[in-house]
Amino acid sequence: MNLLEARDLEKRYGGVHAVVGVSFSVAAGERVALIGPNGAGKSTCFNLIGGQVRPDAGSVVLDGKAVTGMKPRALFRRGVARTFQITATFASMSVVENVQAAIASHLGESFRPAGSATLAHRDAAMALLARVGLDAQSDRHCAQLAYGDSKRLELAMALANAPRLLLMDEPTAGMAPGERHALMDLVTRLTASDGVSVLFTEHDMDIVFAHADRLLVLDRGRLIAQGAPSSVRADPEVQRIYLGGHA
Repeated sequence: MNLLEARDLEKRYGGVHAVVGVSFSVAAGERVALIGPNGAGKSTCFNLIGGQVRPDAGSVVLDGKAVTGMKPRALFRRGVARTFQITATFASMSVVENVQAAIASHLGESFRPAGSATLAHRDAAMALLARVGLDAQSDRHCAQLAYGDSKRLELAMALANAPRLLLMDEPTAGMAPGERHALMDLVTRLTASDGVSVLFTEHDMDIVFAHADRLLVLDRGRLIAQGAPSSVRADPEVQRIYLGGHA
Protein backbone atom coordinates (compact mmCIF):
# COMPACT_ATOMS: atom_id res chain seq x y z
CA MET A 1 0.00 0.00 0.00
CA ASN A 2 1.35 3.44 -0.95
CA LEU A 3 1.57 6.01 1.82
CA LEU A 4 2.72 8.82 -0.46
CA GLU A 5 1.95 9.47 -4.13
CA ALA A 6 3.29 12.31 -6.27
CA ARG A 7 1.32 12.65 -9.48
CA ASP A 8 2.58 14.64 -12.50
CA LEU A 9 4.21 17.36 -10.41
CA GLU A 10 5.24 20.52 -12.25
CA LYS A 11 7.07 23.63 -11.06
CA ARG A 12 8.43 26.58 -13.00
CA TYR A 13 10.53 29.51 -11.86
CA GLY A 14 10.25 32.05 -14.65
CA GLY A 15 11.74 30.36 -17.71
CA VAL A 16 13.22 27.49 -15.69
CA HIS A 17 11.18 24.29 -15.64
CA ALA A 18 12.49 22.90 -12.34
CA VAL A 19 10.18 19.87 -12.10
CA VAL A 20 8.61 18.29 -15.17
CA GLY A 21 5.75 15.78 -14.82
CA VAL A 22 7.30 13.86 -11.92
CA SER A 23 5.31 10.91 -10.57
CA PHE A 24 6.36 8.41 -7.93
CA SER A 25 5.16 6.66 -4.80
CA VAL A 26 6.51 5.64 -1.41
CA ALA A 27 5.04 2.53 0.16
CA ALA A 28 4.34 2.15 3.86
CA GLY A 29 7.61 1.34 5.64
CA GLU A 30 9.73 1.90 2.51
CA ARG A 31 13.00 3.87 2.34
CA VAL A 32 13.30 5.81 -0.92
CA ALA A 33 16.25 7.98 -1.99
CA LEU A 34 15.75 10.90 -4.38
CA ILE A 35 19.04 11.51 -6.19
CA GLY A 36 20.46 13.36 -9.18
CA PRO A 37 23.19 15.80 -10.22
CA ASN A 38 23.24 19.41 -9.03
CA GLY A 39 20.39 21.34 -10.59
CA ALA A 40 18.35 18.20 -11.27
CA GLY A 41 15.33 19.50 -9.33
CA LYS A 42 15.75 17.41 -6.17
CA SER A 43 15.29 20.27 -3.72
CA THR A 44 12.28 21.65 -5.58
CA CYS A 45 10.66 18.23 -5.77
CA PHE A 46 11.39 17.61 -2.10
CA ASN A 47 9.87 20.97 -1.16
CA LEU A 48 6.76 20.24 -3.22
CA ILE A 49 6.25 17.12 -1.12
CA GLY A 50 7.04 18.88 2.17
CA GLY A 51 4.76 21.86 1.57
CA GLN A 52 7.46 24.53 1.35
CA VAL A 53 6.60 25.08 -2.32
CA ARG A 54 3.24 24.80 -4.06
CA PRO A 55 3.20 22.94 -7.43
CA ASP A 56 2.03 24.66 -10.59
CA ALA A 57 0.36 21.40 -11.60
CA GLY A 58 -0.02 17.86 -10.37
CA SER A 59 -0.94 16.53 -6.95
CA VAL A 60 0.45 15.08 -3.74
CA VAL A 61 -1.55 12.35 -2.00
CA LEU A 62 -0.88 11.15 1.54
CA ASP A 63 -2.57 7.96 2.71
CA GLY A 64 -5.22 8.32 0.01
CA LYS A 65 -6.02 11.98 0.73
CA ALA A 66 -4.97 14.97 -1.37
CA VAL A 67 -2.55 17.28 0.48
CA THR A 68 -1.37 19.30 -2.53
CA GLY A 69 -0.05 22.71 -1.49
CA MET A 70 -0.73 22.06 2.16
CA LYS A 71 1.57 24.01 4.47
CA PRO A 72 4.30 22.19 6.44
CA ARG A 73 2.45 22.74 9.72
CA ALA A 74 -0.67 21.06 8.37
CA LEU A 75 1.39 18.16 7.00
CA PHE A 76 3.07 17.85 10.40
CA ARG A 77 -0.39 17.34 11.91
CA ARG A 78 -0.95 14.53 9.41
CA GLY A 79 2.18 12.65 10.42
CA VAL A 80 4.86 14.11 8.14
CA ALA A 81 8.14 15.00 9.87
CA ARG A 82 11.23 16.54 8.32
CA THR A 83 14.92 16.97 9.03
CA PHE A 84 17.04 19.55 7.24
CA GLN A 85 20.47 19.73 5.63
CA ILE A 86 21.38 22.37 8.22
CA THR A 87 20.32 21.04 11.61
CA ALA A 88 17.24 22.81 12.97
CA THR A 89 17.43 22.80 16.79
CA PHE A 90 17.10 25.48 19.47
CA ALA A 91 20.69 26.20 20.46
CA SER A 92 19.76 28.10 23.64
CA MET A 93 17.76 25.17 25.02
CA SER A 94 19.00 21.93 26.48
CA VAL A 95 18.93 18.67 24.56
CA VAL A 96 15.97 17.31 26.51
CA GLU A 97 14.08 20.62 26.28
CA ASN A 98 14.32 20.46 22.48
CA VAL A 99 12.64 17.05 22.49
CA GLN A 100 10.08 18.16 25.09
CA ALA A 101 9.19 21.09 22.84
CA ALA A 102 8.79 18.73 19.88
CA ILE A 103 6.49 16.47 21.88
CA ALA A 104 4.44 19.46 23.06
CA SER A 105 4.11 20.65 19.46
CA HIS A 106 2.92 17.19 18.39
CA LEU A 107 0.25 17.35 21.10
CA GLY A 108 -0.78 20.90 20.18
CA GLU A 109 0.56 22.35 23.42
CA SER A 110 2.80 25.33 24.12
CA PHE A 111 6.18 24.83 25.76
CA ARG A 112 8.37 27.29 27.62
CA PRO A 113 11.70 26.10 29.04
CA ALA A 114 11.19 27.67 32.47
CA GLY A 115 9.86 26.62 35.86
CA SER A 116 7.46 23.69 35.99
CA ALA A 117 7.30 23.59 32.19
CA THR A 118 10.66 21.84 32.17
CA LEU A 119 8.96 18.79 33.73
CA ALA A 120 6.38 18.45 30.96
CA HIS A 121 6.86 15.28 28.92
CA ARG A 122 10.36 14.82 30.33
CA ASP A 123 10.03 11.04 30.69
CA ALA A 124 8.83 10.67 27.09
CA ALA A 125 11.63 12.96 25.90
CA MET A 126 14.24 10.96 27.81
CA ALA A 127 12.93 7.75 26.25
CA LEU A 128 13.39 9.23 22.77
CA LEU A 129 16.88 10.43 23.65
CA ALA A 130 17.75 6.94 24.84
CA ARG A 131 16.65 5.58 21.47
CA VAL A 132 19.13 7.81 19.66
CA GLY A 133 21.88 7.40 22.26
CA LEU A 134 21.76 10.93 23.69
CA ASP A 135 20.19 10.36 27.12
CA ALA A 136 23.55 10.92 28.85
CA GLN A 137 23.71 14.40 27.27
CA SER A 138 20.12 15.38 28.04
CA ASP A 139 20.93 18.48 30.12
CA ARG A 140 23.63 19.89 27.85
CA HIS A 141 22.82 22.92 25.73
CA CYS A 142 22.47 22.15 22.04
CA ALA A 143 25.23 24.61 21.22
CA GLN A 144 27.67 22.30 23.03
CA LEU A 145 26.84 19.22 20.98
CA ALA A 146 29.14 17.74 18.37
CA TYR A 147 27.70 17.99 14.86
CA GLY A 148 26.86 14.29 14.63
CA ASP A 149 25.04 14.45 17.97
CA SER A 150 23.04 17.43 16.71
CA LYS A 151 21.89 15.26 13.80
CA ARG A 152 20.79 12.54 16.23
CA LEU A 153 18.92 15.11 18.30
CA GLU A 154 17.11 16.33 15.20
CA LEU A 155 16.11 12.73 14.48
CA ALA A 156 14.72 12.37 18.02
CA MET A 157 12.74 15.59 17.54
CA ALA A 158 11.33 14.30 14.25
CA LEU A 159 10.31 11.00 15.86
CA ALA A 160 8.54 12.96 18.62
CA ASN A 161 5.87 13.65 16.03
CA ALA A 162 5.18 9.90 15.77
CA PRO A 163 5.47 10.32 11.99
CA ARG A 164 4.20 8.02 9.29
CA LEU A 165 6.47 9.72 6.74
CA LEU A 166 9.93 11.12 7.48
CA LEU A 167 11.46 13.51 4.94
CA MET A 168 15.24 13.85 5.28
CA ASP A 169 17.07 16.50 3.26
CA GLU A 170 20.70 15.36 2.89
CA PRO A 171 20.80 13.83 6.39
CA THR A 172 24.56 13.12 6.35
CA ALA A 173 25.75 16.44 4.87
CA GLY A 174 28.80 17.77 6.70
CA MET A 175 29.45 14.54 8.60
CA ALA A 176 32.58 12.42 8.64
CA PRO A 177 32.33 9.14 6.65
CA GLY A 178 32.06 6.91 9.72
CA GLU A 179 29.39 9.16 11.26
CA ARG A 180 27.33 9.05 8.07
CA HIS A 181 26.80 5.30 8.14
CA ALA A 182 26.24 5.31 11.91
CA LEU A 183 23.48 7.90 11.56
CA MET A 184 21.77 6.09 8.68
CA ASP A 185 22.04 2.76 10.49
CA LEU A 186 20.22 4.43 13.37
CA VAL A 187 17.58 5.89 11.04
CA THR A 188 17.05 2.47 9.47
CA ARG A 189 16.63 0.73 12.83
CA LEU A 190 14.31 3.30 14.36
CA THR A 191 12.06 3.85 11.35
CA ALA A 192 11.83 0.10 10.67
CA SER A 193 10.77 -0.62 14.26
CA ASP A 194 8.11 2.11 14.04
CA GLY A 195 6.97 1.29 10.49
CA VAL A 196 7.88 4.78 9.24
CA SER A 197 8.33 5.51 5.53
CA VAL A 198 11.42 7.54 4.64
CA LEU A 199 12.04 9.76 1.61
CA PHE A 200 15.53 11.26 1.57
CA THR A 201 17.89 13.18 -0.68
CA GLU A 202 21.59 12.36 -0.50
CA HIS A 203 24.80 12.96 -2.48
CA ASP A 204 26.83 10.15 -0.88
CA MET A 205 26.22 7.16 -3.13
CA ASP A 206 27.62 4.71 -0.58
CA ILE A 207 24.87 5.84 1.79
CA VAL A 208 22.22 5.68 -0.92
CA PHE A 209 23.04 2.17 -2.09
CA ALA A 210 23.41 0.88 1.47
CA HIS A 211 20.24 2.34 2.97
CA ALA A 212 17.57 2.80 0.29
CA ASP A 213 15.05 0.16 -0.74
CA ARG A 214 14.42 2.05 -3.97
CA LEU A 215 15.94 4.97 -5.88
CA LEU A 216 14.41 7.84 -7.84
CA VAL A 217 16.79 9.61 -10.22
CA LEU A 218 16.12 13.13 -11.48
CA ASP A 219 17.86 14.99 -14.27
CA ARG A 220 16.85 18.45 -15.50
CA GLY A 221 13.58 18.19 -13.61
CA ARG A 222 12.56 14.85 -15.10
CA LEU A 223 12.44 11.42 -13.49
CA ILE A 224 14.78 9.37 -15.68
CA ALA A 225 14.97 6.15 -13.65
CA GLN A 226 13.52 4.46 -10.60
CA GLY A 227 13.81 1.03 -9.07
CA ALA A 228 15.92 -1.14 -6.82
CA PRO A 229 19.48 0.12 -6.17
CA SER A 230 21.02 -2.68 -8.23
CA SER A 231 18.90 -1.94 -11.32
CA VAL A 232 19.44 1.81 -11.08
CA ARG A 233 23.19 1.35 -10.64
CA ALA A 234 23.25 -0.69 -13.89
CA ASP A 235 21.15 1.80 -15.89
CA PRO A 236 23.38 3.20 -18.68
CA GLU A 237 21.65 6.59 -18.67
CA VAL A 238 22.09 6.97 -14.90
CA GLN A 239 25.73 5.98 -15.22
CA ARG A 240 26.29 8.55 -17.98
CA ILE A 241 24.49 11.41 -16.27
CA TYR A 242 25.16 10.86 -12.60
CA LEU A 243 27.54 8.04 -11.75
CA GLY A 244 30.31 9.12 -14.09
CA GLY A 245 30.05 6.05 -16.28
CA HIS A 246 30.91 3.67 -13.43
CA ALA A 247 28.54 0.96 -12.21
